[in-house]
Amino acid sequence: MNSLSPVTRAGSASIDEASRGDAQWWFSALDQRVHTNEAERRLTQVVGMHLDGADVWIQVQPLREQLRDLTIRVSPGMGVDDVVRSIETMIREASRQSK
Repeated sequence: MNSLSPVTRAGSASIDEASRGDAQWWFSALDQRVHTNEAERRLTQVVGMHLDGADVWIQVQPLREQLRDLTIRVSPGMGVDDVVRSIETMIREASRQSK
C-alpha cells in the first residue's frame, strides 16, 4: 500500500477538480492505462475503488502480470500525474521483488 501526500501541480487535474471523490472520474482517468517501466510497458486496470471522506482509495492491477494488486490513497490536491508516477514506481518495485 502506498499513501501519497497531497501535491498540487500547475496544469494537472486534481481530486478537487474531479468533484472531490468522484469515483467515476478517477476510474476513467486510470483504467486501461499504459505505464512505462524502464523499457517495458504495462497495461493496468482499476479493480476496486473506495471513497473515504475526501480521500479515494484505488486498487489497480497490471494485466497479464503475476504482480499483486496495488492500492493507492489519493488525497485532495493530488493530480493524475502524481498517481500515475506512484503506480509506475510501485510496479517497478514489485517487478524487482519478483525477480
